[in-house]
Order: sequence, then structure tokens, then C-alpha cells
Amino acid sequence: MKDKTIRFIDSQYNDLFTIPDGGNIELTFLGGEKVIRKCTYIDDYHTKVGHNVFHICEFAEKMERQGAKYIPVFSEKEQNEAFILHLHNEFQKDKFYVSPQSQTVTMVYYNPDSYAGGQLVYNNISYENVKEAAKFKDKNKFFDYLGSCCKQTLVDIDTPEFKDCAYSFINKTCDFVESNINTMKALLKISGAEKSRTTKHKEMER
Repeated sequence: MKDKTIRFIDSQYNDLFTIPDGGNIELTFLGGEKVIRKCTYIDDYHTKVGHNVFHICEFAEKMERQGAKYIPVFSEKEQNEAFILHLHNEFQKDKFYVSPQSQTVTMVYYNPDSYAGGQLVYNNISYENVKEAAKFKDKNKFFDYLGSCCKQTLVDIDTPEFKDCAYSFINKTCDFVESNINTMKALLKISGAEKSRTTKHKEMER
């Protein structure tokens, strides 16, 4: 049996959001008055808002005529679940943030299997670490070495600073995504390791 989901649309049938059966919406009227109404699933095209049953388009048209806006109201549990899902999707692949000023690279990923139920992991890698890892031609050995010599910070999901720390990365644009060969080459280039290796190779040819 599928979950009962209430769909809200605008008067042009564009989807706005969904809420579970029994969820709440917040209505804001032209004068600024705000009210919260519980919603009950009737079928895929009808819902009970407060004490009145509407076709979803009928409700959208009525709100539009009144100049009212409506948004979902989520419980704290639902907000946390949505945040964790967003975090997991955001960091399902390693992300790399380059800081040229400090000559460091921060590698970030989300670990859902920690004892705390989830944790954000970020590895602070210096350019020197990258130069040392340049001796490995295999990308797996390259990134394993970086993981072994970097400064690692773990932020558990049940700590007060977890959300602020997560958002500090979510709201930044990363430089590289995924620990693959392209990222490896890019890190070697920005750290100067690629140049050093080329120079060393030329000196050996003399």
C-alpha cells in the first residue's frame, strides 16, 4: 500500500510541494495574517484543508483570488530527515575545496555508518602531502596515502556544531568532485607536484 501524499499545485497545475496525509500547511493572507491548517488525504486530486474539502486546483484558484500564499509545515523530525537526505545526496561523492592562500585542499564526505548515526568527515590536505603522494601512479594508492597523512576532522550528527559545519560546505562551490584520476591530476597540478616531477625528469635526461 503506497503512502498517502497530498499534492499542492498552483492554478496552472504546476507542482509546488507535497506533504504526508495529516500534515500541515501555513497560509499567509494579504494582510499578513498567518494560520496553520491540517490536511487530510481524500484521493490524488482532493484534500481536506481544515474543515473543507477541495479539488487541488480549486484550492489553488481560491488562494490565488485571495492573494494568499501557502507553504508546508514540517515537524522537527521531518526537517532533520530531509536535511540528512540532502546531506547524503550532496556528499555521496567526495568533494574537494582548494584554498590557494593556505596551500591546502579540504576533502569532504558524509559517513552514514558512524556510531553516532552519521558524521561529516573532512580531511585537510597540504600541498606538501600531495607532492609526497605524487610517487604513486595508481589513483587508489594516491588517495589512500592522502587519507593516511592528512589532518582529519570528524563531526558527529548529534553534536551542536554539525549543521553549521555541514552548511559551511554545502553553501560553497567545490573545485573537484570524486576521488578519480582527473581529480588526482588536478591536485598534482595545483600543488606544483606535476611541475616538479617534470623538472626532475628533464634533469635525469641530461
